[in-house]
Amino acid sequence: MHNAAMEFSEEGLLTAKLNSEKLLFFDDQHIIWGFNINVDFFDKMGEPAGVLTADSGWVKSETRQITVYGRVKVDMEDGTRLWADSLSYYPDINRIKTESDVQIERRGEFISGNSLDSDMNFEDIKISGNVSGRLRTQ
Repeated sequence: MHNAAMEFSEEGLLTAKLNSEKLLFFDDQHIIWGFNINVDFFDKMGEPAGVLTADSGWVKSETRQITVYGRVKVDMEDGTRLWADSLSYYPDINRIKTESDVQIERRGEFISGNSLDSDMNFEDIKISGNVSGRLRTQ
């Protein structure tokens, strides 16, 4: 499917809108591959929460697990920004993870490293390798 658009919802509420230059459907594997991906995320009130862009990625239809690759960028409404080579979302635990290098910036502070594990609001962030950054003192 070319110039594809998909909406994701949970309990009747819109959670995300995916736009992709091309989607490939592998029904036997329950996987959808996308290229040149743009995803708009929405909070529990249906308000915009952030935008993700990536070169490619896939969604497992049965579990809704998502993994994206290549120039991954996330821009949240609160100004938080993330860059990585890959990023996965695990809906069963509502967390994002990557083993790749990652950088997060928020209000003039930043942290970078590899092997990220975070909640969706970037409030509970764990980076386990090569951690560096600049944080303000309170």
